[in-house]
Amino acid sequence: MAKPALRGLAAALLLPLLAACGQPVDDGVPTDRAVVGMCRPRPTEMELRSVSDVSPSVPCNQAHELEVYAVSTVDPSLTARKIRPGQEMLRGRSTSSCPREEIRPYLGARTNDFQWGIELFVKFPTTQEWEQGGRRVACELASFSGQSDKEDPVVYTSLRGIMRRADSARVRLCRSGTRAVTCDGQHTAEKVGEVTAKGAAAQLAQCRRLASEYTGRPLRSDFEVAVADLTAPAECWYGPRVGLVRGTVRGGLR
Repeated sequence: MAKPALRGLAAALLLPLLAACGQPVDDGVPTDRAVVGMCRPRPTEMELRSVSDVSPSVPCNQAHELEVYAVSTVDPSLTARKIRPGQEMLRGRSTSSCPREEIRPYLGARTNDFQWGIELFVKFPTTQEWEQGGRRVACELASFSGQSDKEDPVVYTSLRGIMRRADSARVRLCRSGTRAVTCDGQHTAEKVGEVTAKGAAAQLAQCRRLASEYTGRPLRSDFEVAVADLTAPAECWYGPRVGLVRGTVRGGLR
């Protein structure tokens, strides 16, 4: 889905190596030298979606859009090329260049934590870096709030381990009616698990158990558990019987 133009430079992100520990901010970090945990400011649509990223880094507690969750290498089919391939070819290799299986561990996701509103951006070496032998890839994440038509990925905190924190509502999967949204805005239910049991009664029983485990407390009388997509695995949702709520019901957050 196309994203509208983003806020100005004040709303940018890019964390330098060890910036969270109070180290000086870099003037600029080439795509090929990115490190895990780095946050980068990419305040415009063009910058956010560019093939390379050489923006300066900022501490992750300052405004930013992108965060490096992994550093990989270009698809093996491209490494021998002396001249960097065109943008369309690079984008076509994006899914094979960054390890999606490392996203959930980086977010600190536990069983039955479901993320939403997070987009992956693959950043390749610049043409000059490529000619000098650079083949490393920066795998970066941005979180888009699903609460309004003007989605904005600017954040003031790191996504690393966010699923274990109270501010994880920004990246958790909720729904407003049938529309998927992030849990930081008003919603009707939050996804709390998936079950493989067959039969409506067995699925509901399992979903009720998962909802209790997810929240870390007995089920609320003013909330209800609903089962969606009855084909296995069935989805478990938990929300108010009437009205809307804001935030996450996930228990055990700090």
